[in-house]
Amino acid sequence: MCVKYEFKLVEIAREGIVNNKGYVTFSGFLNFIDALWSSCGDEGIIVFKTNRKDKLDPALLRPGRMDVHINMSYCTPCGFRLLASNYHGITQHERFEEIEDLIGKLEITLLR
Repeated sequence: MCVKYEFKLVEIAREGIVNNKGYVTFSGFLNFIDALWSSCGDEGIIVFKTNRKDKLDPALLRPGRMDVHINMSYCTPCGFRLLASNYHGITQHERFEEIEDLIGKLEITLLR
């Protein structure tokens, strides 16, 4: 478990990722991520999410920092039914057709 490293990581965070204006520097952020990985060994999972992967610096996307990239595309009616079934045990509902019509008209994601 990575929890035992929490205090060490807070110390690392205080020692150089914040510039003189109080903002986190990109270099400091990368060092912090690398410290998380080195502290957790092979047990860690760090989740990043963005709507604009094309705008991210290649240093952040390189193997070793981000090894798996998953595209979470827009929800489809089939995907909605699968989620409703898996998470709520609902396979039929009177509003499914209305929801599926809306999903077909809009581009929506189920991420927050």
